[in-house]
Amino acid sequence: MICHNNEPEVRAEAARAMLLHIVPLVIVLVSLIIIGGNGIITNNAQITAGVSFLLLGIAGLIDLVLYIYNIYYGIKLLLQH
Repeated sequence: MICHNNEPEVRAEAARAMLLHIVPLVIVLVSLIIIGGNGIITNNAQITAGVSFLLLGIAGLIDLVLYIYNIYYGIKLLLQH
């Protein structure tokens, strides 16, 4: 949609939507890399489990907030047009 539309408003909204969908993926991938590195470095299952719950809990909370925001913003855009 970003590449095939020349309207600046549509391009801006599409780019913003794509960014808001990529952010949760990046957060989860970075969390998994940190968890893996922590597991290799500490070699302690309890510490790795604690870090896993903490990071994935934070990532899940951020994902939930962005999901709700995306729904809110989508409805807001639909009501404007």
